[in-house]
Amino acid sequence: MTIKERKKHNANLLLVNLKMCCKCNKIKSLQEYHINKRMKSGYKSACKVCIKKQDNSKSYKLKETIRKKKYIDNGSYYENQKNRKKRKNQKYTAFIEESIFNLKKQGYKQISQNNRFYVNEYGDIKKLPTQNTKSKTWKIQDAYVTKNHYGYLKFNMNSKPFRVHQIVAQEFLGHKMCGHKLVIDHIDGNILNNHYSNLQIVSNYENLAKGMYNKTKQYKFLKYIKNIKY
Repeated sequence: MTIKERKKHNANLLLVNLKMCCKCNKIKSLQEYHINKRMKSGYKSACKVCIKKQDNSKSYKLKETIRKKKYIDNGSYYENQKNRKKRKNQKYTAFIEESIFNLKKQGYKQISQNNRFYVNEYGDIKKLPTQNTKSKTWKIQDAYVTKNHYGYLKFNMNSKPFRVHQIVAQEFLGHKMCGHKLVIDHIDGNILNNHYSNLQIVSNYENLAKGMYNKTKQYKFLKYIKNIKY
């Protein structure tokens, strides 16, 4: 079979999701071929089985070692590595600039402790990926937020736990973390409502007094219910 006849035959087979291997001359389904966008068909000319046999053969391994030696001796190997790193850095910087623009447009603010973390007025925290990730594409991630033993929402940043409401108050209310001198209080008493309008900066004494008042109020209300006779 000539090359022209093979091309026509493969064109007809592709309509039925089939293809002829150029080495074993067997007609197989497209799932048994590697994808190659440079080819017109979109798949490699040889099937996966034939390519494996070729890679494991001794003659092919010898050719590859000789080719790599020439490639390294010419100096083009290290130049290509540098060019790949430059391209990757350029793509990463472009992605970071675009993602920062989109986050700021959505109302997110950069957290001062770490440039990769952003927070909005509701306490939603986003995290920018690092350049050396396992996946080929980069994505904006949601920070892993959990509850601590007091019931407050927290997340890890700089290998330390941070409470979400403190970060929201820091970025939207201008709070500076100073131990227990000034603390953040939830106005409605719901510790999961971390909107900045629900937060206020108070002293530790005022916060404790408010907590004791709410507890005594609830205790009196429960005591009153128990005394009612039906």
